[in-house]
Amino acid sequence: MAFDLKLSMKLGQQMVMTPQLQAAIKLLQMNRLELSETIQSELTENPLLEEFSEVSDLEQKKADVETHDNSDQVKEVSPDTNKNPDFDWDNYLEQSFSYSGKSKPGLGGYDGSEDGPGFESVATKKISLAEHLLDQVATSDLDDEEREIAHHVIGSLDEWGYLREPIEEIAKKNKIKVEMVELTLKLIQEFDPVGVGARDLKECLLLQLKSMKIRHKANRELLRQMIETQLPNLEKKNFKAMAKEMGLEMDELGDVIKMLQKFEPRPGRPFVDIDNNYITPDIHIYKVNGEYVISLNEDGLPKLKISNLYRNILKTMPDAAKIITMAAKSQNVEQELAVLSSAVGAEVDPSLVAVSSEAAPKNAKESPKEYIQNKLRAALWLIRSIHQRQRTIYKVTESIVKSQREFLEYGVTHLRPMVLKDIASDIGMHESTISRVTSNKYVHTPQGTFELKYFFSSAIQKSNGGDIAAESVKEKIRMIVKGENDKNPISDQGIVEELRRQGIEIARRTVAKYREMLGILPSSQRKALF
Repeated sequence: MAFDLKLSMKLGQQMVMTPQLQAAIKLLQMNRLELSETIQSELTENPLLEEFSEVSDLEQKKADVETHDNSDQVKEVSPDTNKNPDFDWDNYLEQSFSYSGKSKPGLGGYDGSEDGPGFESVATKKISLAEHLLDQVATSDLDDEEREIAHHVIGSLDEWGYLREPIEEIAKKNKIKVEMVELTLKLIQEFDPVGVGARDLKECLLLQLKSMKIRHKANRELLRQMIETQLPNLEKKNFKAMAKEMGLEMDELGDVIKMLQKFEPRPGRPFVDIDNNYITPDIHIYKVNGEYVISLNEDGLPKLKISNLYRNILKTMPDAAKIITMAAKSQNVEQELAVLSSAVGAEVDPSLVAVSSEAAPKNAKESPKEYIQNKLRAALWLIRSIHQRQRTIYKVTESIVKSQREFLEYGVTHLRPMVLKDIASDIGMHESTISRVTSNKYVHTPQGTFELKYFFSSAIQKSNGGDIAAESVKEKIRMIVKGENDKNPISDQGIVEELRRQGIEIARRTVAKYREMLGILPSSQRKALF
């Protein structure tokens, strides 16, 4: 078999992801915080970018002229020491910072008046559970060895106050005897809050029972019996089995459960610092004169423009970038200002000297003019990409509003089934673009704040031939459970039948899946004894 080499030419088209296109795609799927950080980074790195001020140059000059004209009419304000010389400062301070009268303890005596201390003077950091326990260790009569062991044990507690790590592991890790760890743990279990240092729920409740004052000894014994033997039945709300095993009537069992409800299953709860994550919507939808108006939230996003200094330099002199390099190398600020002024043919603000120094090329092979031109192209591309991103978000939101008008009017139960392809076909974009636009972006509507992806929901067939969104079915399930009888909760099969009466055909396993997604317990665990 003979082989030979040949050269051939073939024309074809293929999509190439340029760095600019990759960056534009990344910019499109950023949320407001990420976009703001990217803009600030570009402002720092690119000297041709400036933050645009809302006040125009003409308005600023006019304000400066007015200020200059009125400067002669403005008099210096100085404290009048002769006015009201008999003012009682001691009495004023005593009223402002004492805990008597309208003053509130814990707020530095602030009574709501304008002369009170600011918020910064009263803001405090919340103490953690470990710090609270270590303070008690420091004031206890433990010896040095016991204090060291107590520090190890407290360091092994979780945020709710439970000791999840076995004491054998603590002893082995710190080369301590197991007996000493056990003894120190018992001392810690006597600290505040009651129940801290327990290894499971049963031990936590028994520690609280031990410290609780109960008038009747029989009630204490019933509580002890319920904690030691009936926690599994109590979790499943199997009240009949509990009453039978404890030899109680249902009313008596209810009284014991009421007493047990006063216990705290998580002793460290008061010390847990829960972070509230606030959502800042990217888009606002308002109803004005019967029509829905879309407004993009641009608060906090810097508005960019090209630096006038470098724009004029590039226009007036072909080789002006060399002058900038010379000025940047100058050690004398006055000399730099003179060079720049001659370049642009006007006076140069001294604050621009630092900016001009940044314009010197970092790459030796790159000429100064090429450096400025490259930075100019990068700045223009960034500004256009941000504008294109905002236009795309607006078009996607506009299409969603057009499709989900009934949701905006009446709520979640009227949410229409919709997929990415529907919006992509409506505005003439690819589905991947719609997916990137709707990721990590939130919209504020008359019905609340939702993620943009919330409006894309699969369809469920109705018995009358129409479709309904899966989110609407979940909302109907939630409303059915909300209106049920606590003593006889409705089962999953009962929910299926209720939905069927509303014209929604759905399987029981689907109801169970949606119920779990909503965080609703099974009917056996929703049953209330009293």
